[in-house]
Amino acid sequence: MNITRQTHIKEIKDHFQQTLPFLKLEIYDVKPEIVNKEIKRKPLSDQYLLSDLNHQFKNHEFNIDVHMEVGKFERMLLEKYNLIAQVFRQSAGVWLQTTATDHWSLEKQNSKGQHSVDEHDTPPLNVTDFDLI
Repeated sequence: MNITRQTHIKEIKDHFQQTLPFLKLEIYDVKPEIVNKEIKRKPLSDQYLLSDLNHQFKNHEFNIDVHMEVGKFERMLLEKYNLIAQVFRQSAGVWLQTTATDHWSLEKQNSKGQHSVDEHDTPPLNVTDFDLI
């Protein structure tokens, strides 16, 4: 996928989920909020353009290496595209942050999510109220 200054966050997230259907990618505002002495980040609207987030953004080819570890993928998004991201995995109908298993590959995370959905066969809940530390 070629991404440009005019690419919306939604296009990146959709491409990610088409490649890895049991994972979800969230992109966050670079400016955290401090609530009760805790740092919280708000997910960005899908309508943001990459140029809104980085005025010096240059066109890139965005490839998803399913063998890459989740933590390395998230770091790559930050270093290469200046995007603060978090990968979530489906588990028994809810979306879980993968922070405890960031050393797993994207493919392994996706497989675990598929296995969970197959076992429980429940539609996932869209949980959007969560904390990022």
